[in-house]
Amino acid sequence: MERGCHSSTGGLETVAVRVPDHPVALALLAAFGGGVTAPSANRFGQVT
Repeated sequence: MERGCHSSTGGLETVAVRVPDHPVALALLAAFGGGVTAPSANRFGQVT
């Protein structure tokens, strides 16, 4: 498995992958031609 870059993993060794099931979200991803990375929405006092 290829390792992601530091900015995508937040410096952690694990990531969570989510795949939407909503047609609008799927259409946006298809039009974009790729995935999206974003920080966690969990409250840890810092961006994870």
